[in-house]
Amino acid sequence: MIMVVLFAIIVCGCQDKIPTWPEKIISNLYVPKDAKKIKYYALQGSYQVSYINIEPFPGGNYIDSLVRHMQSHGWKRLEEDFLNPGLKPAWTRAGNISIKWGSYLDGDQDVAQWIEDWEDSENNILRYDLKYVHPTNRKFGFSEKDKNMKAVVIYVPKDLRPDPEELEKQGKELKQKMDEESAKERRRWLRQTGP
Repeated sequence: MIMVVLFAIIVCGCQDKIPTWPEKIISNLYVPKDAKKIKYYALQGSYQVSYINIEPFPGGNYIDSLVRHMQSHGWKRLEEDFLNPGLKPAWTRAGNISIKWGSYLDGDQDVAQWIEDWEDSENNILRYDLKYVHPTNRKFGFSEKDKNMKAVVIYVPKDLRPDPEELEKQGKELKQKMDEESAKERRRWLRQTGP
C-alpha cells in the first residue's frame, strides 16, 4: 500500500509554492534556505517535498543540519529502515561518512544514496532519501566535485504506515523465496559442470 501511495505521489501533480498543509507538517519537513527546484506533493494524507541542495559529496554539513532540525522538533532517528525491518540505515554503518553511502547503477548513471527514517511521539514517519548522481563513464567514484544532492522528504502519517510485523513477514517470505531460487540455480549449475 505504502509503495502505491509513494508512486502515486511522484506521478501526480505538484506545486512549487509552500502549500497550505498543516503547520505541524510544514515545520517538520527539513528544506534548507538555499534549496533549489523545490516541489511539494500531497496524496491521500501523505506529504512530500523534493529539492536540489548544493552540497559537496558526502553531504556532511547537510546531514548534520538535518539531524539538528529533526532533534529540535522532537523526532527520533530510527536505527532500522521502517520499510525493511532489519536493514540498517547509512548513518549506523561503521567508518567515515563517505563510505557510509550506499551506491548502485541506474542505467548509465552511478547513484550514491542515503536513506534515513525519523519517528515522532505519535508514530508518524519522516523519510529522507538523498542522492548524488553522475554518468557511469567517470573513472572515479563520488567526490567533492559532485555538488547537486537530490533530496526527497516524505511524511507518512501513522495511519498510512505499514504494519511492521507484516513487513517483516513479507521480508522473510521474500528471503526464503530468493534462497530457494539460489539453491535451484546452484543445483542446475552443478549438474551442468559435473562433479
